[in-house]
Amino acid sequence: MDIAAISTGMAMNDLRQQVGIAVIGKALDSARQNGQALVQMAQHAAQPHLGGSIDVRV
Repeated sequence: MDIAAISTGMAMNDLRQQVGIAVIGKALDSARQNGQALVQMAQHAAQPHLGGSIDVRV
């Protein structure tokens, strides 16, 4: 194998690694935003007076 082929292969591997890291970063950002939206939704939906008692008729 010649030096040029080795250099090209190493550059391609480096590029693949950088792209993979960028994709993981984007996925992490998206998951973080979804988590924050879920927490906000849960906070706004909380109604503490509901569910405290059960009406039972026989």
